[in-house]
Amino acid sequence: MYKILKETSVVTTTVVVEEMEATLFEYIGYKLKTRREELGLKIADVARATLASKIPFRGGTPGISQSSISSIEKGTANPNVNSLDILCDILKLHISELFPPKQEPSEVLEITETESAEQPS
Repeated sequence: MYKILKETSVVTTTVVVEEMEATLFEYIGYKLKTRREELGLKIADVARATLASKIPFRGGTPGISQSSISSIEKGTANPNVNSLDILCDILKLHISELFPPKQEPSEVLEITETESAEQPS
């Protein structure tokens, strides 16, 4: 699970409003939705822009539908890299920004070898 910090900014001070657990797809969706909203775009605007994307669309019909974008933002879809690349291009994001920072393990387990008791012959 990954942590999403929903934040609000007041000039240069960032205040954490809520912390929640998220799957990787929910994390990616949150990042895309947040960026879209920062740019003042609606899902329909992004869907239209996918039709004019300079990145070649691999697959069936060109473009990404509004319902697909909505599902990606909710974290209920499993988007392919091509779709993420197109969305990132439109939203002026580097694809690496969609992924959470490396997390340190929360618990370290130490495994040691123990000698087994000798069996009588």
